[in-house]
Amino acid sequence: MDDTLLESFLKAEQFARQPKLKRWTQRPLKYVLGLFWSYLCYPIIRKGFRTRCTLFTGDKIHVLLPAGLDLFLTGVKSHNSELRLVRYMLSTLNHGDVVVDAGAHFGYFTMVMAACVSGEGTVMAFEPSIKAGEYLRKNALHKVQIRTEQMMLSASKGESTFHEFPLRYSEFNTSIQRVSEKTMPSKSRVVQMTSLDEYCKENEMVPTFIKIDVEGGEYNILKGAVHILEEVKTIAMELRQSDYEVLYAPAVTLLEQAGFVAFRIDDHGRLSRLQDVASYISNLAEESDNVVFKKTSG
Repeated sequence: MDDTLLESFLKAEQFARQPKLKRWTQRPLKYVLGLFWSYLCYPIIRKGFRTRCTLFTGDKIHVLLPAGLDLFLTGVKSHNSELRLVRYMLSTLNHGDVVVDAGAHFGYFTMVMAACVSGEGTVMAFEPSIKAGEYLRKNALHKVQIRTEQMMLSASKGESTFHEFPLRYSEFNTSIQRVSEKTMPSKSRVVQMTSLDEYCKENEMVPTFIKIDVEGGEYNILKGAVHILEEVKTIAMELRQSDYEVLYAPAVTLLEQAGFVAFRIDDHGRLSRLQDVASYISNLAEESDNVVFKKTSG
């Protein structure tokens, strides 16, 4: 673990976990600008505010408000599950690792993983959304270890329909029409897709770690990673309470059948085994959590 990187994260995490009013008093100008645009301007003009922010890694990245508000204000994604996932990444990813970020959005986790694997490693970041994909490419421009692809990972190579939501909800963009979001307005378009098996074969790469956050399309990605699942040892996957049985349970079952065991990440980045993933997710106080799946056989 890079001690300097960890120290920087712990400082940002401490700030992000403070009460909102206390954070406001420490960064008043940022909070005034961020909240003014996100909650007063955006609802009226429906346009994002282009800005840059500094992550705890030291990277300055481009974001759009309100979608990038969390990063702009704190330098981290402050959802409890995302803070714990970063802790885990910092403690387990090593220089030289080959990793995958499926559902990269603006590239926050892409940049975190890039810092962990350094210039000796490789981060393959996939984001099919038009605007988020554009910003991901900008943010990764000077990072030799990052490969960005504006395409969707799925079960096979070809084309597919992709649903993009308004900017405020762009992190919910998905290839799946989720039951819980049918009433949310979205624009559908055709995007290029490939499978993880196909992509890794073409590029002669074998990932050591895969992070998946694709809002219900996880099962399709895993179906297209039959050969990769024989090689990769660790997968971090966001699971949501909404539509769990329909969209996420099949992905969990596939991984279990492939020899993976599920673990919860605690506040210190350590793993504790989950005996029943469905029960764990249904009893969460929050809507979602990142669960780690580790290979125990094969």
